Amino acid sequence: LFPYTTLFRSVLPGMRARKRGHVILVGSVAAWVAIPLNGFYAASKAALGRYAEALRHETMHLGLHVVLVEPSEIATPFWERGYKAPSRLPDYKEVRDPVFAALPSLFAVAPKPEGLAAVIESIACAAEPKPVYRFGGLARRLPWMRVILPGRFFERGLRRQFGLGPRNASA
Repeated sequence: LFPYTTLFRSVLPGMRARKRGHVILVGSVAAWVAIPLNGFYAASKAALGRYAEALRHETMHLGLHVVLVEPSEIATPFWERGYKAPSRLPDYKEVRDPVFAALPSLFAVAPKPEGLAAVIESIACAAEPKPVYRFGGLARRLPWMRVILPGRFFERGLRRQFGLGPRNASA
């Protein structure tokens, strides 16, 4: 969040003075569902979501629109560096290998970044944008599934998706 706070300190005074403007933050469905080996990213996106929510309430009376965009996976080379890098912790090999093996199938059906860019452009042009936009099939489904399904079932499905066995499989 540190880069955002510096940016906001620079931009928000002018927006407050004009009593209008859009702040569009790009979060992730990872704020709702952390996949294995992605914990810090998921935590940062969850923090960004709560920051957007607070900032929206703090600035709404000034005519500002704070919008959070939560995409699912996007067809970019973002993950390539991660699964080409050697593992530094052998204890996580049992998790790392199946998770990285599952990623190509997720990204094969992922929407292209141009679709996300079009959503962001439409938000920037909207007179009254919604507080949250979700982009991609998983981004629309996963938060609901997280809330509706019992935690144990949701977790079991997530582990299955990434080729991970049940708890203590080696015990």
